Formats: sequence, structure tokens, C-alpha cells
Amino acid sequence: MAASLGAQPQPQRSMFVFQNPFWLNLHQFLRGEGYRRSIQAAPGLDPASLSEKDRAIWISALDGYEENRKRDLIFDEGLRRIANTLAVAGDVEQLPASAGAALGSGVAAALNAAAPIYRATVWPARRRDNDAWAASAKSLLDRHESAVKPALEAALHATWPPEPILVSVVGECGPNSAITHDGPKGFAAHTQASAGSLRNTGNSPLELLFHEATHIPQVGGRISTRIMEESERQKLAPARDLWHTLLLFTPGILVRRELAQTEGVDYITYSARYNQITPVEKAALERDWQPYLEGKTSFEEALHDLVRDAR
Repeated sequence: MAASLGAQPQPQRSMFVFQNPFWLNLHQFLRGEGYRRSIQAAPGLDPASLSEKDRAIWISALDGYEENRKRDLIFDEGLRRIANTLAVAGDVEQLPASAGAALGSGVAAALNAAAPIYRATVWPARRRDNDAWAASAKSLLDRHESAVKPALEAALHATWPPEPILVSVVGECGPNSAITHDGPKGFAAHTQASAGSLRNTGNSPLELLFHEATHIPQVGGRISTRIMEESERQKLAPARDLWHTLLLFTPGILVRRELAQTEGVDYITYSARYNQITPVEKAALERDWQPYLEGKTSFEEALHDLVRDAR
């Protein structure tokens, strides 16, 4: 007798939802062009290549973005609101008037003015490159998410939220390989991943996405609280940004282990490749935390020793 439909294995839903949003890419490109202009670097779009009319429109849009390019992508509430608004704007030809309330009228006007020029000149190649990056990242997740997701959840003594993380693939996001902040309604967080970053190639997106995922309050906030509590127990001042250092190190080790076991890959983690952890922190993590990740000691003992030594 044929098995019922309910008995069939169901595909696992990923905790990441990918998109390639036109308006958010334009926003980040204008910010990037403003920065490149400020340091007299080569622009991504040379205004001299445009007609006189379009050149005036483009330069005016860049001028309108001058203040935006100086603001912090992660900590500036206004920029987070802009990113979330543009992430769900869809691929409309022009942003509606209603978007001005969330974006600010000046931002909306600059984006609408620049959009036809960007769509005709930069967007075709950028959309293609973003789509290729997303396909590669999703392939990595198809093969490894079912192992890395629960391993990281168990290692950090945290629980992933039921809502997915929105991953907006962008050509650039300032000097960052990716950033994560609160997300639009229905999402646990919003990650902007730079397809243009040379650091985000090969197997690196697997570690990148899981590191960014740990920034959600249910994970990163919980680890930060545990470190604060342990520091108080030991009557020590918390080591600066130890929570983030731990969230850099842990996904890298778990991804490295997963790739070695399943694909025979000798993966080099972000923190090792780019010296993102100080020698003192690295020594403490390898001495106190890595044995815990290898099942040789308890979470509580490892955290106690790490708080004591990573300073």
C-alpha cells in the first residue's frame, strides 16, 4: 500500500530567507559613492559617462545622500528604518509617496531621482552578481544548515526564534562583509550581506551567515547576559566586547568542523584569516572555550575560565 502524503519526509525550512532588493542596493550604492567621492577614489559610476541631464540628476542625488553616508549602518535607528523599509519595497519603478514618512522626504526624492540611472547602468551586473552569490550561499546551507544550526544552538545554550532571518544581498554595505539589525515585521532580524566583499567567497558565507544570525537578541543578547553575570560572580569588569568575540569564534569552529567532516575541506575561519581576535582573546578561547566545543568540559566551567582569562 502506498504511504500517505503525511508520512513522506518533508524538506526542512531554512532559517534564512534570501532576496536581492533593488532599492536597498541603490541605497547602499549611493552611500558607497558618497564615501568614494569623499576620499577621491574611483566611483562605481563615473558621472562623466552620463548625459549632461543625467549627470546633474546623479550628482544632485549624491549630494542629497551626503549625511546618510556618514551615519552608522548598525546603530543609527534612522538607517535601520530606511533599510527595513527599502527591503520590503518590492521592485517598483518609483517609491510611493507613502514611503517618504519612513525614509524622509529627502531620501525618497534622491532615491527616486537616481533609480532610472542606476537601473540602466549599474543594476544589471549587480543584480546578476547578487543572484550568483545568493545561489552559492543557499547551496552551502542546503548541505550544512541542518548540522550547523542545532550545533550552534546547543553550544551557545540559546534557542533560535521561530521567525526566519531576512537576508538582503547587496553589492556593498560600507566597510562590512555583512551587518545585522532588527528586521521588518515577520522576521527575527535583517542581515545585509555584501556580495561584493572579497571576504565573502568560497565557503565563507556559511560562517558569515551563522555569525550574523547570532546577533539576534535571543542568542547574542543571552550570551552577553551570561558573560555579565559571570563577570559579576568573579567580581571582574567584563572584558570589552567578549560576547562578540565569542560569537566570532564559535561559528567559525563549528563550520570548520562540519566542512572537514563532510567535505574534507581545511577551512580557515574569519577570525584566523583576518586577525579579528587579539592574541590574548585567541589564547583564552583556544584554552578555555574550544575544549568545551569539543565536549571536554562544561559550558559553565568554560565560561568561567574564559571570563577570567580573556583580558
